Amino acid sequence: MKRLGRILLSILLLVPMLVGMAFLSPNLALNATQTAQNGGGGANSLDSPNIGGNSDFKGEDDFGNDKPKSAAWENPIYKTFEQYYSDLNISKETITEKDYTGSGTLASPYVVHSIKGFLYLMDYEVSNISLTSKFLSLDCDIVLNDETFDKDGNVYGGDGVVYNWENKEYKRDLSFNGNNHTIKGFYISESDEVTGNFENHFLGSKIKLIENVVFENVYVYGGGADCVSAIAQYITTISKVKMISGDVIGNGNIAMPFALDMFYVYDSENYCDVYSYYQGASGFGHSLYREMKNCVNYGNIFVENRRNSTKNGRGAGFVRNVATDTVFIENCVNYGTIKAEHLSQCAGIVSWGRGTIRNCVNYGDIYTASDAGGIVAYKSDSTLAIISCKNYGTIFATNKLACGAIFGSLGTDHIQSELEIRDCYAILDYGLPIIGRDGNKTNEKTVDVLIKNCRIDIVGEDYDAIYCLVGTIYSEYLRYTFSNIEINITGSGYSLIALVCYKKSLDSSQLNIKNVIVNVAAGNAILTPTKYEDNGNKCINIESVIFNQAGNMSYYGSDFSDFYVDFKSGKIGLKMLDGKGFYQGKVSEEWLIDKGFEKKQIA
Repeated sequence: MKRLGRILLSILLLVPMLVGMAFLSPNLALNATQTAQNGGGGANSLDSPNIGGNSDFKGEDDFGNDKPKSAAWENPIYKTFEQYYSDLNISKETITEKDYTGSGTLASPYVVHSIKGFLYLMDYEVSNISLTSKFLSLDCDIVLNDETFDKDGNVYGGDGVVYNWENKEYKRDLSFNGNNHTIKGFYISESDEVTGNFENHFLGSKIKLIENVVFENVYVYGGGADCVSAIAQYITTISKVKMISGDVIGNGNIAMPFALDMFYVYDSENYCDVYSYYQGASGFGHSLYREMKNCVNYGNIFVENRRNSTKNGRGAGFVRNVATDTVFIENCVNYGTIKAEHLSQCAGIVSWGRGTIRNCVNYGDIYTASDAGGIVAYKSDSTLAIISCKNYGTIFATNKLACGAIFGSLGTDHIQSELEIRDCYAILDYGLPIIGRDGNKTNEKTVDVLIKNCRIDIVGEDYDAIYCLVGTIYSEYLRYTFSNIEINITGSGYSLIALVCYKKSLDSSQLNIKNVIVNVAAGNAILTPTKYEDNGNKCINIESVIFNQAGNMSYYGSDFSDFYVDFKSGKIGLKMLDGKGFYQGKVSEEWLIDKGFEKKQIA
C-alpha cells in the first residue's frame, strides 16, 4: 500500500468535558456554563459537509477535532468487514477463550476480550451464534478504525485503511453492556442510491439495552436512506451512553445519533453533530415513547432542505417527536445550535411535544423560518405541560411572530387538548413572546392554554415592537389564561410593547390576563393590548396589569378589571374595554385614586 503524503498524527486522546449529571437544579444560573453557550458539540458553529458544496459555517469543537490537520489521505483504502475478518484471521477455528467467554445468558453473558471476539460474535454468518435475547459485555476497548474523519468523510492519521461497518438488519433484542469501555472509529458510509430504512446500525436494527459505553470518533453517512441512526433503529433502554466526537449525516430523510425509536433514556450525552439534507435531525432520537432523564446534548443540529421538501423540518436538541401523552422528560440540557433556516418546528429540547417536560434548559441558539420554541416547537391533538424549564438561547426566525421563548406554535387540529407552561424562565434578545401562535384553523373543541408563574427578560435594542405574551391568535375556541407573569425589558429603543401581537375575530375565544407586570427601561414606549385587531369583539379580559416605565409615574391597583393603564412621559392615559374594543381615554388622577389606585413614582 502506497502512501501519497506523509501523515502527521494529530489525533489526541479525548478527555470528556462533561462530568455525569445526576440532577439539574431548576435554578441553574445563567452563567453556569457560559463557555458552552454557542454550542459545544462537533463544532461551535455548524459546518455543513461539502456534499453539494454548501459549507457556510466554520468552527472547531471542544476536542479539537475540527482543527486544521497537516494532511489527509488522498486515496484512502476502504475495506469491507469481510476483508477485516480476513485481515484479522477471524474464523471458528481461530477464536479462543482469549477472544470471548460466556454463554450469552444473564448469569453468564458473552464477555468480549478482544476485537476478534467482538467481530466474531457480531456476525452470524461467520460465527453461527445468534445474539437474539442474549447478553453481551466488553472487557476491553474496541478500536474499529484508528483514523480520524472530518465532516466531509476525509481520512486523517493511521495507515489510511478504513473498514466500513456492515452489520446487517438483525433484530436481536440484545442487551449490550460496555462496562465503561470505549468503541473507537465506528465508520459507516452508504451510497446516495440507498433507499428504505438504514440497515448498518452498530448493534442491529432492534436491541433491548445499551449501557455504560463511550463512542469516540463516529462517522455515519447514511446516503439516501430514510432514517439514519448509528446504534440501532429501535432501542428499549439507553443508559449511560456517551458519543463524544463525530458526525451523523443523512442525505435521504432524518438523522439522529442514537436511534429512530427510544423508550427509556437515562444519563447519556451526545457531542456528535447531526446533519439532515431533507427533513429533520435531533441530538438523540426521532421518537420517544416513555421517558428521558439527566441527558445532555452538545451536538449541533443542521437541517437543510436540498430536495425541496414540503415537510416541516423539525430540528431539536433531543427528540423530534414525542410519541405519547404520557412521556416524561426531566433534567435535560441542550447546548447545541439548531440550524434549519428554511424550515420550521425547531426547538432546544423537543420539536413535536406531548406529555410533561420538567427542569430542562436550552442554551443553544435556534435558526429557523417559523414555529420555533426555546423548549418545544409544536403541538397538535395532545396535552403538553412545560414546567420549571429555562431558555437562554436566542431564536432567529423569518416569521418571529410564530415563535416563542418557551413554546412555538399550536397545531391546526385542536382536539380537546391542553397546554400548560408553569414556573418557566427565558432570556431573549430578539423580542419574542412566551408562546408564538395558534394554528390557523377552527375547531369545535375548546383548547385551554395556561401560562403562569413565568418570567421573561428581554435585552437588546431597536426592535420595532416587543410582544410579551402571545404572538398571533387566529382560531376560535381557544381559552388563554396568563397569570403571575413578569416581563423585564431592558433595551431603550422600543416604541411599542404589545401584550398580544395580532388577534382576529374571536367570538368564542378568551384571552384572560391577570397579575402581569411589565418593567421597561424605554422612556418612549407605549403599552398596548394588541398591535393589530380586526374588530371590536370583547375577547380580552385584563385584571391587575402593571406597567412600570422608567422615569414616569405608574399606578398599582387591585381592581384592573376590564381596563389597564398606559403611561407615557408622565401623562395619565387609560385604555378601556367595551363591546366595540379598545379606545384611548383620559381620566383624572382623582378618578384613579377614587378607584383605589396607589400613586407611585418609578425610578
